[in-house]
Amino acid sequence: MKNIFILLVFFLTVILISAKPDTPKETAIVNRMEGFYIFTDCKPSMEYEVLTTLHSKRVNMDPKSFQAYTLSYEQLKSEIFRLMKQKDNKAKCSDAEALIVYPDEQKADIIKFK
Repeated sequence: MKNIFILLVFFLTVILISAKPDTPKETAIVNRMEGFYIFTDCKPSMEYEVLTTLHSKRVNMDPKSFQAYTLSYEQLKSEIFRLMKQKDNKAKCSDAEALIVYPDEQKADIIKFK
């Protein structure tokens, strides 16, 4: 009887260890930059509060055609971090944990998880 109980516990342990939890297809691993989670064109699945929204007013100018164009994704991230460090925004962004970046709109929501 004792041997059957030990075998039963062993098999249950093996089954529970080998079982994988189901994760939805929307689940992702996001990048971190300067200690902040960076979400691009998506929203975190956890509840969050928007602390502020920062808009990039900087545009690049094509030297040949003199046409203005928006910042690239990397330039936009750098610009948002620069804006976060400005005196006006520093207090608003002090509790920030993540950014939701919208490259098409040239803006980012600065968020804190609840």
